[in-house]
Amino acid sequence: MRAFCTAVMAIAIGAALISCSRSEQDGYSDNEDTPNQPIPSEEGWNSTVRASRRGRVEAVVRYGHMSRFSDQKTLHFDEGIRVDFYNSQGNVSSRLSARAGEMNEQDSWVKAIGNVVVESDTGVTLFTEELFYDQSRAMITSETDVVIATAEGDTLYGEGLESDPQMIHYRIIKPRARAHTGLDLAPEKWTSSPATIDTVSVQSEDSSAGMKP
Repeated sequence: MRAFCTAVMAIAIGAALISCSRSEQDGYSDNEDTPNQPIPSEEGWNSTVRASRRGRVEAVVRYGHMSRFSDQKTLHFDEGIRVDFYNSQGNVSSRLSARAGEMNEQDSWVKAIGNVVVESDTGVTLFTEELFYDQSRAMITSETDVVIATAEGDTLYGEGLESDPQMIHYRIIKPRARAHTGLDLAPEKWTSSPATIDTVSVQSEDSSAGMKP
């Protein structure tokens, strides 16, 4: 009887080990709290990732926590990111910060998510909730609401954006309004979506609003 119980226990342990091994090989968690969640192949904390082209660094991503999923060729950042964009002279020309983000190593794009702020050395500041950086096109784009504080002290409101990373040549896809008063750039003002318009100080603009030569 004891031998039978020992055999049954050995079979049960073996089955559990096989199940665990299969889950790890498949890349999914067996945790009851997070069933069928992909398991990262690599994790990192408080480090950097560089995006280079032809030997020249174009962007440096600094993150709090990174999860790499090798089957997707994607890095996930969930504890804040900061991105430094470099110009052709090798100098930092603009800086991005966001609550979270993603980076695709194969297609060379970075996605910033939540409380996204881009500050350019030209004096332009961009606020939005989601932003893409396409390294192959050297462009940043957004399909969500955007607010731009210009170097001249104006504030532009609209939806969608196309720009170079330095925010020198930018275009709001669907411009809505322009405020000729300065924008309060205090961080606490942008804890929620920055696209709320102050109707007291805003004037309607035609379709050319948001353009900068």
